[in-house]
Amino acid sequence: MTTNASISSVPTGCTPDPSGESDNITDALIVCSGQTVSAQVDDLDFDDVFKILLELGQQLTISTSGSGGDADLYLYPPDATDVMTDIPYAASTSLGNSESIRVTIPAGGYWFVDVFSFSGSTDYDLTISLSTP
Repeated sequence: MTTNASISSVPTGCTPDPSGESDNITDALIVCSGQTVSAQVDDLDFDDVFKILLELGQQLTISTSGSGGDADLYLYPPDATDVMTDIPYAASTSLGNSESIRVTIPAGGYWFVDVFSFSGSTDYDLTISLSTP
């Protein structure tokens, strides 16, 4: 069972959602640049989905680190509706729990970050940062 995400610091200018459960785009939790989220995904509750408001041209870096299982990282654009059926904009699917995506944002809006349990149970830290190229 997935544990509720715990959120570290609250960056200025962005208000993250309180800790909770998020399994898809419709209930994605708002996260902010400079924030680290700690949570768990497993074989029973495969996805934790977060959303972040991004502007055209920003450089987004997201990464995970963790222990146990094998968790993957996916990034979906603002027009995505379902992490199970839509094609991700970017992905990191290496073996283990150290995943990283770095992209320049081609369109503004809420983008969606999916931490997916490929196998087993994974305790993870998700770190999000933004910069201007």
